[in-house]
Amino acid sequence: AKTEGAVKMPSLLKQDQPVNVKSNRLNYDGANSLAVYDGNARLWQDDTTIRADKITLNDKTGNLHATGNVVTSMVLTEPGAKPAAAPQPTNTTAEELLYEDARHRATYTGKAHMSGPNGDVTAGKIELFLAEQGGQLERAEADGDVVSRQDLRRAYGQHLTYHAKEESYTMTGSPVKVYDDTAPNCRVTEGAVATFQRNGSASSVRGSEAFPHKSGTAVCGAGPGSF
Repeated sequence: AKTEGAVKMPSLLKQDQPVNVKSNRLNYDGANSLAVYDGNARLWQDDTTIRADKITLNDKTGNLHATGNVVTSMVLTEPGAKPAAAPQPTNTTAEELLYEDARHRATYTGKAHMSGPNGDVTAGKIELFLAEQGGQLERAEADGDVVSRQDLRRAYGQHLTYHAKEESYTMTGSPVKVYDDTAPNCRVTEGAVATFQRNGSASSVRGSEAFPHKSGTAVCGAGPGSF
């Protein structure tokens, strides 16, 4: 029988509160400390919910692996941020989620889409790097056909890094394209590297020999394309 002290829960979750899991089937592999919740699996605790076709918990490492129609909702705080009276959740969908407890890293792969108070991002892969205590975002990375949306700004590229402490984004691409949808003077700027803040419409785009800086007017709401 498992003892309470032998079970390691992901640090993504609060350690002093109960965790609820529901599914059509449960298989427990005691030799490998794996609990496999199969069929309409749902894990929830307080303001965190994880849904998937299958959720596997490793009682020994604290790792969590969700596969098939993954949908998560959780409140992510940031360094130095004051607690919100009504915190907004970050909602993410993907084909797969792997949370590695030792690295405090949550990796969403396969048509990943994340939406929350930090903006809206779609990519082939999205990685969240959390603080040791869990729930606090330190950094996020997105790879593969990345689209970032914040209010009146849209950015398209291949890689995006978000640093929570500085509330800053850096995007690279071939090229990066940043759309300012402030009507009626909508513009598009492209180059090799784009930087912008979470709040505010200001952005900076640097060119390179391969992808020189260019800027021009654009049809408001238009997608990526040539000038």
